[in-house]
Amino acid sequence: MTDSLESQTSNTHGFGAHEQSVGGYVGARQVDLHRLELRFEATRIADTAAVQRLTESIRTSGQLVACIAADDQDSGALVLIDGYRRLSALKRLGADTALVQCWHCPVGPALAQMLAHSFSRAFDPMEEALMLRELIDSLGLSQREAARQCARDVSWVQRRLVLLGHCPRTWCRRCAVGAYRVGRAHALWPRWRAPTASMPVNYWPAWQATT
Repeated sequence: MTDSLESQTSNTHGFGAHEQSVGGYVGARQVDLHRLELRFEATRIADTAAVQRLTESIRTSGQLVACIAADDQDSGALVLIDGYRRLSALKRLGADTALVQCWHCPVGPALAQMLAHSFSRAFDPMEEALMLRELIDSLGLSQREAARQCARDVSWVQRRLVLLGHCPRTWCRRCAVGAYRVGRAHALWPRWRAPTASMPVNYWPAWQATT
């Protein structure tokens, strides 16, 4: 499924299954945009071209794929789990509401489900790494437990966390706010991969001293 071709795919996964189906999504309803807490916005790499394609798709056909939000039992907020690009597209169109599938579960397990299934699109490895760090930090999980909750193996978790260990923190923040586009981000990653025995000692770039 791509961002620009939103398909009418039913997606329940056991959450909110008792609620009325709207637009092919069980438990989906129109939610005021101001009610959505964008807690994981910084875990997404900005992609202006993808948002523009989504904007045109929604302008032509309406929002066909529901965003996903989870109830935060502590704050009572609806935390957006999936649909940050759709939300950006809706804001461009001046919309006040979004079609949202509300999961009645804690935010942590909802984020783990997102990492397990990648509901609306394939995430970049760096996006997966940032979401994984949020999951581990918020729940105090071990790598093994995080892998279990995400239906992945431990090596998958380790490979994502290695990305964070070898990229500057400032680079991660700049990706989230759109300073680097997806293509540029991909081009930079090889510079920050872990060194191997065949690499010279001075392989590491100068940013190490300032991160």
